[in-house]
Amino acid sequence: MFRKLFFKKRYIVSILLIVVILLIVSTDKSLKKVLLNNPVAKHIIDEGTNAIYRMQGITLSFEAPESYEFLSNAIEKGTKPDKAGLGGYIAYYKKAAEFYPNIAELQAMLGFCYYYEGKKKEALDHYINAVRLEPNYFWNNYNLAVLYLQNKDPQKAIEYLSKAVSVDIDYSLKVTLASSVYRNIWSRMKDPKSRVINGLRSGYSKAFYMSGLLLKSSGREEDAIKALKMAVVSAGEKDYSFLKDVEVDVTAF
Repeated sequence: MFRKLFFKKRYIVSILLIVVILLIVSTDKSLKKVLLNNPVAKHIIDEGTNAIYRMQGITLSFEAPESYEFLSNAIEKGTKPDKAGLGGYIAYYKKAAEFYPNIAELQAMLGFCYYYEGKKKEALDHYINAVRLEPNYFWNNYNLAVLYLQNKDPQKAIEYLSKAVSVDIDYSLKVTLASSVYRNIWSRMKDPKSRVINGLRSGYSKAFYMSGLLLKSSGREEDAIKALKMAVVSAGEKDYSFLKDVEVDVTAF
């Protein structure tokens, strides 16, 4: 009995020690550097940090949506998701972004959900964050350009459309397929890889097309012609007439 009690006390002391050290290093950067040079202290800090991450994961698992089919179906079919069904996803992505503020995909999904909820200002803010965190991902730049275009800021739209079409399509494909945030959605589609690839091809074509129209309206005829030609090439079509009636909206990926 005494031994059992002793172990309990020792366990409590260890927890308190970890908490105290974590509190100290979170407020004193100079002390943190000193402690990180000490193997024992570093181990305690690492264990405490890992414990926090595990607790965050457990917390998120309780708040995760029951299903991602609502988003998956809307994205796969190219339809606008009913804004009444977006609240739960927004709550989840907000909580996840609080825990993991440096994950661009969470910012992007918040931007996507807010956009279709009709909150364009919030959507813009989150896509700005997404581009800041991951500037080399096509959809972050494309969606930010769409929002600037809808905000009647054509120069900003041209800027981010240019960035969108300049990034490596293979990299954007890898990010989409590797991201656990996006995987929750595309994995429920019938032919997910083809959907992601075709979506990117279509996205690049739309970006070139929109860029061409904006460049033309700003008097940059030669640049406009180049962009419109690239819209045709990237889509694998003979002309770009198929894009004329395409509604310009934010796309998840």
